[in-house]
Amino acid sequence: MKFMDIMADTTISVSNLHKGFDKFDFFLHPGNEISFSQTLPGSKVKEIKELESLLANEMNKTTELQDQIIEKNALIYSASEELETSKREVDELIYNIENLETFVKSNSELEKEQVDTIHKFCGDVRDGCIIDANAMGKKMISCIGFTWVDDSTTSNFADGQRIFDPETFWLSKQGDCDDFSLYMASWLRSEYTDAKQECKESEIKVKVDTNKFVECPCEFYAIGGFATKQGGIYHMETGIGKAGDMDPNEIHIVEPQTGEYDGKGNGAVMSQVIWLITKNDFYFYDPFGEDISISGIKKRLSELE
Repeated sequence: MKFMDIMADTTISVSNLHKGFDKFDFFLHPGNEISFSQTLPGSKVKEIKELESLLANEMNKTTELQDQIIEKNALIYSASEELETSKREVDELIYNIENLETFVKSNSELEKEQVDTIHKFCGDVRDGCIIDANAMGKKMISCIGFTWVDDSTTSNFADGQRIFDPETFWLSKQGDCDDFSLYMASWLRSEYTDAKQECKESEIKVKVDTNKFVECPCEFYAIGGFATKQGGIYHMETGIGKAGDMDPNEIHIVEPQTGEYDGKGNGAVMSQVIWLITKNDFYFYDPFGEDISISGIKKRLSELE
């Protein structure tokens, strides 16, 4: 009896469970779904819709923010690449400037032994306090024995820089107008240094032409530009000017291969002076932009540090 009662109770429970499933089965068929909002009061439905709208807006903002982050990251990457490129360019510039500065200083003056050798075999080019630049130019070929050869046969490249030092020119005895002008400027500085041992600087004069002298204190340069008498080609000669006055139009020019006087700066032998090399600096006169120099570039680089 007890067993039969248990079976009866179980049958009733299973029947009730099926009836419950039947109720839910209606909602499981397409088209019979119940909206969540149908089970809530109207105020709650409105609140939920407002929250849904806010959530959608925030999702849009998040997407926009992600896009902005991606764009910013791309800009940062691009900027870092440009910065690295700029750093390499600055390093290369510093390297070239240091090499150029070394080259300029190597041409500041001749070794004393060379000057003594020139005096021994070619005679003096200084009479007391007067230095004869014309005689120096003549002796460069006629006595010292330098000969002009085409630039393409004398270029000596080391790390991209051509070597113009006086020792190389002295030993080879071959060079172009660059080598002649740089060597004669170095020689003039050496003669000037010797003259200052015997004369007051204000008493020293440099003869550049018949009855034409540059009164010292003086500066001596290798000066280059577009030569008019050479048909507009690039050319270098030797310049003599008053100390502190680097205006190319005030610099007297002497041809170092002949000793001839070629006038002053622009409009004389050169239609446009471009390079001016002193004993410790290199100046570039840009007719279309800003004039630059080793010292100027180094100053700017130091300001960037």
